[in-house]
Amino acid sequence: MFEVSQAPDKLAEYRRAATDITVISLKSAELKRLISEKPEFIEISFPFNGNQQITVEMYKNQIFTSNFKVVTNKGKTVNYTPGVYYQGIVKGNSSSVVAFSFFDNDVAGVASTPELGNIVLGKAKNADDFVSYSDSKLTGTNPFICGIDELKENQGEKISYNPGLAQKKTLTQNCVRIYYEICYKPYQNNGSNTTTVTNWITAIHNNIATLYTNDDIRTALNEVYIWTTADPYTGNPSSNLAKFSANRQVFNGDLAHLINAPSTTSVAYLNSLCKTYAHAYSGINQTYNNVPVYSWTIQAMTHEMGHSLGSPHTHACAWNGNNTPIDWCGPTAMPSIITNEGLICTSNVLPPSGTIMSYCHLMSGIGINFSNGFGDQPAALIRNTIDSKPCLGTNCTTSCVPSISSVAATSTTQNSASILITDAISSSWKYKVTQLDGTAVTAGNTNTANFNIANLQPEPIIK
Repeated sequence: MFEVSQAPDKLAEYRRAATDITVISLKSAELKRLISEKPEFIEISFPFNGNQQITVEMYKNQIFTSNFKVVTNKGKTVNYTPGVYYQGIVKGNSSSVVAFSFFDNDVAGVASTPELGNIVLGKAKNADDFVSYSDSKLTGTNPFICGIDELKENQGEKISYNPGLAQKKTLTQNCVRIYYEICYKPYQNNGSNTTTVTNWITAIHNNIATLYTNDDIRTALNEVYIWTTADPYTGNPSSNLAKFSANRQVFNGDLAHLINAPSTTSVAYLNSLCKTYAHAYSGINQTYNNVPVYSWTIQAMTHEMGHSLGSPHTHACAWNGNNTPIDWCGPTAMPSIITNEGLICTSNVLPPSGTIMSYCHLMSGIGINFSNGFGDQPAALIRNTIDSKPCLGTNCTTSCVPSISSVAATSTTQNSASILITDAISSSWKYKVTQLDGTAVTAGNTNTANFNIANLQPEPIIK
């Protein structure tokens, strides 16, 4: 399907972006045949780093729910024909991970191996050329920064990993349905074309879904919403996320993710499934020096979704069963993280290459390798979090929409509390009263939004 381009004059220009880049020509007839036949299994090769050939073995990947749709801010449903999406491995390398997406006149994907890192294949900006390169050879620095410490909603989330979770390494029973909202700038960057921007985001999601699947985490893409006119998300990342959360209290999915450009701090609410703020925000760059940087986008979006699904950073004081870090990439690269994230632990562990929830992309010579996935502990924590959420469906097509807008104690005594639930949808609720340390005090069911909880005992603090 691919061959080395016979236009060597282009190579010097592209190598301003990545020093090992190879310029590739696409064999259009073979692409058309693949899209037409949609085989269940494929094996293809592509040139890399000059005359080297990378051969990948893949199977067709279903990344959508049965209700998948594309709509615009004008209320128009887009007549979208999806591409063909595959995931698999580099031939002969069971530790690798690959996801490629095929469209009319376009191919996009990433193949990652422990030895070569993340190999990007895609079309150059404003050209018919395709390129392949390892993202460790890019001449620019991945600008991704995560801002979860900036959100007051996250400061009360004290997550600690239980080593017993690692014993459960099975596919999640529950499935997380994803809703993407694409801001106006990424739409413009994709030629102001709804099909082109949807091809781009579904190709990105194919890689994201593959990374989650490799760690036994089920996801499915349910809706893409596209701003074809100016959007309201013009503030800083935290304010954009807050506005997005306020604007999209009802959406078609379990997790809503706003995608904007250019690359800025990205941010998400931690452990937010089944809450009224199940939202994430990613500011991304699609290209660097006219070269597609799919791996940068995949990393940022997968990372922020990982926070929404319950995982802290790997440098957080939350792991190993004793509240210590997995690695110390983030604080080594940016010592200000220690203060910003309130870290009271320390470490000197720097891995050969990092995992998705790490900051190892900031460390020269280390980076993040998608073949590492999330790592055992974050993956186990995410799986457990997903399967503990009662609002999620098990078949990737249904879920219970979070509908409670507020809960308030309207009056209290030393032994009772009157509770008011504001909910425009539901008519019955479960409740639980706990001490601050999580110890259960009482629990029950109610069919009335205004009810009384009696027989409480005075405590310094309950929640």
